[in-house]
Amino acid sequence: MKRILVVLLILTLGHSILQAQEDAIPIDIGQTVEGSLSETQPFAYYTFEADAGTVVSITLVSSDFDAYLVLLDSNGNVIAEDDDSAGRLNAMITTELSDTGVYLINATSLRAYRSEGEFAGVGNYELTLTSDDTTTTLEPIIDISIAYGDVITGNLSGEPINFTFEASSGDVITATLESDEFDTYLFLLDANGVELARNDDFEPFENTNSRIENFVIPEDGTYTLQVNSFGAVVGIDEESGTFNLALMPGVATSSTPVPIPSPTATPPPPMPSPTATPLPPIPSPTMTPLPPTSNTEIAYGDVIEGYLSTNTARFTFNGTAGDIINITLNSSDFDSYLLLYDENGFEIARDVDSGGDLNSRIGPFEL
Repeated sequence: MKRILVVLLILTLGHSILQAQEDAIPIDIGQTVEGSLSETQPFAYYTFEADAGTVVSITLVSSDFDAYLVLLDSNGNVIAEDDDSAGRLNAMITTELSDTGVYLINATSLRAYRSEGEFAGVGNYELTLTSDDTTTTLEPIIDISIAYGDVITGNLSGEPINFTFEASSGDVITATLESDEFDTYLFLLDANGVELARNDDFEPFENTNSRIENFVIPEDGTYTLQVNSFGAVVGIDEESGTFNLALMPGVATSSTPVPIPSPTATPPPPMPSPTATPLPPIPSPTMTPLPPTSNTEIAYGDVIEGYLSTNTARFTFNGTAGDIINITLNSSDFDSYLLLYDENGFEIARDVDSGGDLNSRIGPFEL
């Protein structure tokens, strides 16, 4: 048995951000710089000045480690962060700046970011800062249009493939990615490239296909479904093969998987239909006060309501290696943040908004 600690944490950056700003290297819009990360210097900081309304793109590329980017304002507030949006474990942030002033870039590795510097990704990198008035020489990811009702057959050959579609606020969508040839991984991004949801293995399918189910679109605009493989995302191997991607209107009150219809294009040999496993009913929640310093026990199937009066509420549960878990944190009062730790206190997963509407969700996650 494992002892798992779930922590809800409102992060504060404090003195470390002030030190980072003092140590940061200036970078200009339109500039590309090269550098390296080491065991003793797992983070590299850069500052730049920009006007309100400027749309900036920041790209971190490395063949030595899984790149991770964080963009902060002058007060140390996180504006955006990214892991793999530039493809091949490279990171990219594209966002419109709300204020005129100085901004801070944290160029690091996913390993260092998740361990808060205890472990490091080591090697060389290239950092590029551009705006909507400049261009970048980086090779773009393949981009294809998709619409509601479409089923597209494609071939993944290493680079992630982006499928863009138009959606309106309140639309409910379900996107399904299937392949017999590789372990699929599906991302949903907004118009600025910010990740809204992701899925590796949709649990009811009992296989390695992916589904983002009944996601509520937050605002009118262009959205992207990014097709990738599990191996490429985690840095093991860039898998390849034929896939089917379906984009369908979802049903907000249903959690039952809907089979993908046959694509209109000439498909590869049909894949077997997944066998859906009905999810157990959620029990009625019970109000439980959340102690600020002690741990509250929670078990599989529990739904707990509480009031957060401090920065952190801690819950512990028992899990067995191989268990597939889902943890969801919902609040209409604050932007939730969910972290999962193992019995030794090491972070093994975190999430901000994958639950939609500023709610958090970790899972399906294998212990």
